[in-house]
Amino acid sequence: MLATHVDPAKHQPEHADAVAYQIADGLNTQPTHDNITGRPHNWATDNTRPYGQLATWTVDNLDRIDERVLSRPSDCIRKLSINSKFMLWAHQWHLYVHGAHVATCRMVLIQGNKNEIINTWVFPKDPRSCPVFAAELIATAGSPRLTFIDIQTPVMEAKIEAIRIKTFALRQSYANILCDETPPSWAISDSQGGYVFSRQLSDIAFSEIQSCYKNYLTTNLKCFLADTGSARTSNSAELLLAQKELYDYQHHHMDNSPGNTFLSKLFGADWTNDFLRTFLFTVA
Repeated sequence: MLATHVDPAKHQPEHADAVAYQIADGLNTQPTHDNITGRPHNWATDNTRPYGQLATWTVDNLDRIDERVLSRPSDCIRKLSINSKFMLWAHQWHLYVHGAHVATCRMVLIQGNKNEIINTWVFPKDPRSCPVFAAELIATAGSPRLTFIDIQTPVMEAKIEAIRIKTFALRQSYANILCDETPPSWAISDSQGGYVFSRQLSDIAFSEIQSCYKNYLTTNLKCFLADTGSARTSNSAELLLAQKELYDYQHHHMDNSPGNTFLSKLFGADWTNDFLRTFLFTVA
């Protein structure tokens, strides 16, 4: 059974050396990491494939964003699908700037013989002052099937114009990733318009998609360095309300994402529901 639900009104900042979630499904062990690479010992993705490469880049580089950022990895979940044809890895980091817990990053990678999915989120501790990173990349039969990358502002009250400028500049750098249809409204309702969304790209687009993911993620994480932290010291009741709004945003995505049906078919409805509600879409 997965960890119990975390109530945003009761959730408190974790110690930097604490494991935030203890998740066991019969395949997991106590989280242990290689002292040299920082990778969990059960991290064994297929690195010859584009999104396996991205997942490994995320694991290897998340704690090297900036010398002021301290990244603490917690549990690495590993789950074999019901038909034994797919493997899921899920990893989480807590990010600290100057000793303050500012964000949590969660990444899920699923690999099968012909399919590959990576889903990455960064959720701020104080969503009033920093944005959310969202990425969902799906490849089938060796080609990108869905590409969605964005920096979103579901709760932010200030500095939204700065996020808009940054995301539009990034989007212009990846003009070759054409937006070939309008994304669903639930996916972009909190976007500043600089999102990347495309379907049915050719395999030559993989390198540009990888670069786009890396630059959007790095840009998002650097927003936490630019934040002075003043909002985090303000009224605690206001912060709890903001976290509740972020929690609603998370569950809006969870309830509307078509990927939930796919996960349920692979891993079972009960396991998928617990995984989404107690790990992927919880407060930072």
